[in-house]
Amino acid sequence: MVRTKFRCNWKSTHTEKTYNRETRVEDSIVLYDYNFTTVYTGSEENTKFFAATPSGSLTLSCVRNDLFTINKEYYLDLSPAVPL
Repeated sequence: MVRTKFRCNWKSTHTEKTYNRETRVEDSIVLYDYNFTTVYTGSEENTKFFAATPSGSLTLSCVRNDLFTINKEYYLDLSPAVPL
């Protein structure tokens, strides 16, 4: 497992079309996009994470708007997926 540390930089919204196969009705849903980048300053821990783990950016789309907070830092744990 690799643990990285990211900061949530911004949140935006977009609308995406959906289609219900059972009812055959087209609809739309609002998604919340969160952008994250790796931390590199701000604390001794951030400096250590930047030196020892991968860096990059990440954008997640969610149906909930309360999952992440702008300017808050989050750990991201990456481990191999085990097939079911």
